[in-house]
Amino acid sequence: MADLVRFTNELHQTNNLARQMDLFVEVLQEFGYQQFLAGLIPAIAGIPNKKMIYVSNANKAWLEEYDSRGFAEYDVTVQHCLKHTDPLLWSDVIREEHAQTLDEDYRIVGERAAYYGYNLGVTIPMQFAFSPFRFGVSLIVHPAYADERLKAKTEAHDRLFHENRDTLFAFSHAFMSVISFRDEAIKVFNLTDQEVELMSSVVDGHKYDIIAKHMGIGRSQVHKVKYQISKIVEKFKVDNVDQARAIFSSLGLSNRPFNFFPDTLLPEHYETD
Repeated sequence: MADLVRFTNELHQTNNLARQMDLFVEVLQEFGYQQFLAGLIPAIAGIPNKKMIYVSNANKAWLEEYDSRGFAEYDVTVQHCLKHTDPLLWSDVIREEHAQTLDEDYRIVGERAAYYGYNLGVTIPMQFAFSPFRFGVSLIVHPAYADERLKAKTEAHDRLFHENRDTLFAFSHAFMSVISFRDEAIKVFNLTDQEVELMSSVVDGHKYDIIAKHMGIGRSQVHKVKYQISKIVEKFKVDNVDQARAIFSSLGLSNRPFNFFPDTLLPEHYETD
């Protein structure tokens, strides 16, 4: 049986995401899972078109379709993680009586997932204190790789999950606590190197005129800094620089962590005009 302390130590000993994912899969295989999707999504109230950032070893064709068609917005498992804290067994979603209550967009996501063999699994929602994100990990039994314990056996899977629920949660939580979504976040939000550097300066508390000087455009060109920050705010799909700053820091894009409090105003040294 996998050892949680050893697993956590091994995660910390490498900064290689691919290696960390392999370690996680090795643990999951002991419980009959072969694939996973671990993701996060902004949970700031009133912000539409939330983008999901994730890492996964699932079928690449499925992930490409998932991204290109914007399925996260209509994925029952994602919406569950935004609203609930209890695990969601996929068997509860695909039951005919439940499926018939879903809107067409949600049914399409489910049908396409089934096409790729994703019918059996569980989604575990997670929360981390003061984070502007909601997190979740989907543990997947794929029929092409499933062992005889679980292959096409919904009841067997659900029973096995309940027997190992706390253990699976602990390993999933450890994995999510250590891995970095930095590279995926930069790609999802389409951030340039200059935008990353600019927001890092904002997080560090530099005034806009100082940032302008460091950018080589002169301290009098504050309006250009404000304009570029406004474009970053648009990319993050948030309302203001405070929310963008919280997301930026929580994703590890800055060198300094920031604890996000939804009702907190910017410190006095931030210029927001």
